[in-house]
Amino acid sequence: MTCSTCAHWVTTRKTVYGDNSEVVTYQCPDGKGRCEKLEIDTPAEFGCSVFVEGQNPVRISEKPGAPWMHWQMVKCPVCAEKGLVPDAARCQCAGTGLVRKYDDGFIGDEKTRIHPTERALMLAGKPKCKACEKEVEITWVACPFCGGRLEPMSKPEVVSDPMGGTNATPELMAKAVADRQESAGTEVDAAIRGT
Repeated sequence: MTCSTCAHWVTTRKTVYGDNSEVVTYQCPDGKGRCEKLEIDTPAEFGCSVFVEGQNPVRISEKPGAPWMHWQMVKCPVCAEKGLVPDAARCQCAGTGLVRKYDDGFIGDEKTRIHPTERALMLAGKPKCKACEKEVEITWVACPFCGGRLEPMSKPEVVSDPMGGTNATPELMAKAVADRQESAGTEVDAAIRGT
């Protein structure tokens, strides 16, 4: 009943992406692991009263696409989340106090909101079929020229934003706006009728 066989003991956390790349998000020092119950680093031989039988000290999560496609909002490293400073236009966060931190470690710029890999893809032009090298549309499933199967788009991931929005697809955002407008119209109609 030591930490090395406990379900709460973690030595490594990593994310595996759809493009087969991996990003290690947490690595304990050699010979130690992180107890998720006690919230401390412990040696493998340590034992305690919250022991639960388990085997794998490596936690693996999966995400579609590539690491540069996933981000979360974090404090701006330049202004430390102060945001509206006198030179906000020069700040990496553009005065918002928050910036995008991508899973590959890149800290974004809120003025453009474009990752360097995304910029390179925009400059590269339309995707090409790997079999016949002819240009294809990104939404096509098969090449109309040679019949070869094309790489499917990764499914969009809806992630909540600490500022109250989402980094959702344009279709989801349009639906959300339409729903808000419809509910606002219903409220106005009810107010006019006096109900």
